[in-house]
Amino acid sequence: MNRGLQVFSACALGALLGTLIASQFTSLFWLVGPLSGGIFAYLAYDFQVVKQNARLAWQRVWGWQLTRAKAKKIGLITLSSFFGLVWLGLAYISAETLSLSAEANQLIGVLISPCLLFICVCGTVISFAMLIPEIVNGQDKEMVRWLLVFTNPLTFFEVTIPYLTCWIIYKSCKNRKRIFSELGMAVVDIGKFILIFLKLTHSQIRLTCLVDATIGAIAGHLLGNNLLIGALVGGILGVLNFEILSKRVFKLVSMRS
Repeated sequence: MNRGLQVFSACALGALLGTLIASQFTSLFWLVGPLSGGIFAYLAYDFQVVKQNARLAWQRVWGWQLTRAKAKKIGLITLSSFFGLVWLGLAYISAETLSLSAEANQLIGVLISPCLLFICVCGTVISFAMLIPEIVNGQDKEMVRWLLVFTNPLTFFEVTIPYLTCWIIYKSCKNRKRIFSELGMAVVDIGKFILIFLKLTHSQIRLTCLVDATIGAIAGHLLGNNLLIGALVGGILGVLNFEILSKRVFKLVSMRS
């Protein structure tokens, strides 16, 4: 893709996102929007390079590579957990609807809610059941039993949440020194990752995208949270800065780009 088009796309999308986020805030908090849009544009430009550098920085800090198989496993566990919780929430809503319908003597609600509740419970069980082979690979029967008990929608609110709350409090008090030490190390490692990533990724063009997307988002917000104006201002500013300043004035980029 032509670099000018990449700059326009990154700046326009960043400004649009920034304007959208800014429209959700009042007072000075709206500045979160332009900053978020600028960071998005910084990372969106030439995203393939961003992915490669993120992988390199990860390897340098944590020393292991996220392979496709590991990523697939993590993704499946995340999706299964997400859909399990969604089904669980729908089951709870169905149960509440059934209770309210019974109190109000609404026949349709009383007839439909049990069916929805049954479907949601089945969806919850199936979603969480998909986690079992991914986590334990069918070898640890104790872990399988634990998952079946604690992810059961019938005992989730009465058993699982109180148990996990008590367990977290107990472990936090017992291992507070270790927890603080590991948290400190995690903060240091994250800082190292960010520094290495920025060192590998930073360029004048990315900085231009960040600034222009931020300006576009500010313009879009000040002109009535207009997403189209924000995107156009950000994209046009990005292209003008790239074509005039970066190429012709400072000659930071080849004229053929």
